Amino acid sequence: MAVPGKPTGDAVLSIHSGFPNASNTNALTNTPVILLRDTLSNILFNTGIQVPPGTLPQMAIATACHERSADCQTMNQALLANAGAGARADASGNGTLPGVPPGTYYLMISGRSNNQGLYWDLKVELKSGANSITLDEHNGKLLPLLPRRVRRRPDLSEWCYQPTCRMRSRISTL
Repeated sequence: MAVPGKPTGDAVLSIHSGFPNASNTNALTNTPVILLRDTLSNILFNTGIQVPPGTLPQMAIATACHERSADCQTMNQALLANAGAGARADASGNGTLPGVPPGTYYLMISGRSNNQGLYWDLKVELKSGANSITLDEHNGKLLPLLPRRVRRRPDLSEWCYQPTCRMRSRISTL
C-alpha cells in the first residue's frame, strides 16, 4: 500500500516478523502496513461510521468490504486520509515505512496465520531516526474470519457459505 507523497519526517519504523517464514504461518507475508495518525475507532467515528457495540473496528471494515457496502469505500478513504505512512511487508513479513515526523502513531496490520485471523492495532511512539518493532502472535490479537461468500450458478439462485455448502461443483466464487 502506498501513501501518496514523499517521506515527511525522519522517524522511520521497521517492521520485523516474529513468525516462521513458511507461507501458511507467517501472517505478515506481503501484508499492507499502515501507520495511522489516530486510532481506528476515532477515525471511523469522525467519519460518521457507527461501529456496532462489541464489534472490532477491523471487523466493521472487513464486513463492509466483504458485503460490498458503500461504507467500505468511505472507510478506506478515511484510513488513507489519516495515514502517516504505508507500505507492504515483503515475502518474509518484514518492511520499512517511509519517514514521518516524530510522535505518536497507531500501527494497523491484519493477516492470517494457520487459518486464523490476526490483527495489530498498536500505539507506537516514534523518535527521530530508526525505530523498530517485532510483530508475532503474542502482541497480535485474534480476528474472526469472515466466511467465504459464494453463490451457486444463476440457475440455482441460492446463497451458501463455505464450507457448509455441499454442492462445491456447482458453485462459483464471487
